Amino acid sequence: MRVIILLTCAVLFYPQSSRAFVQFNNPSERSIQIVSDADTVLSADREFVRIALTDDSYLMLHPNSSIWFRAAQANEVIDVQLLRGKFLIHTNKQSQFTIRVMVNESLINAESANAGIEKSGFYWVEDGQIRIESLTSGSQTTIRKGMYAQITNSSGEIINGNLSAADMQHLSLTYKPVSEAGTPKAYRLESDQSGELVLREISGLIPAVNE
Repeated sequence: MRVIILLTCAVLFYPQSSRAFVQFNNPSERSIQIVSDADTVLSADREFVRIALTDDSYLMLHPNSSIWFRAAQANEVIDVQLLRGKFLIHTNKQSQFTIRVMVNESLINAESANAGIEKSGFYWVEDGQIRIESLTSGSQTTIRKGMYAQITNSSGEIINGNLSAADMQHLSLTYKPVSEAGTPKAYRLESDQSGELVLREISGLIPAVNE
């Protein structure tokens, strides 16, 4: 499987009401790049990186983040290792993909979920559910819509609970079409009649300033 990297600038809200937010001005589409089945992806200071999968699911890296991922065409499991920062998982309800994420000493499985993953060991779910396993303590838990989990650094125990409406609002990103020319642009990979993956321009959603 080949995937698309879509670089954008946008607004970033950090989790929990006690944290401030950072605004990136002049959101715009910067470039499109196709990467191999296994690669390391990095985002710069003012970049969100959107990795679009073939079924409209995607991973969205926050600024100053990096991941390693493998997405073999014959395999419906996508392996991701979060090296730095944080990212958002968005899988549609009919997605054939399971996203398996390694963060420090924890393993996260996401299927039909919208969820945030942070290098600090903080996880939250906007929709659907994710399963978390601490490889240090052996503890496991599942968090669902409106919940969070935090893995403690010392013992590897998992703490979880419910998010307030204000916390969820800060954690959730809003999206709308945007491009430098004012014309909505987005891209994805689709299979043509011969089964080859080709790049298509579509009307799509990429991060924009929160109104």
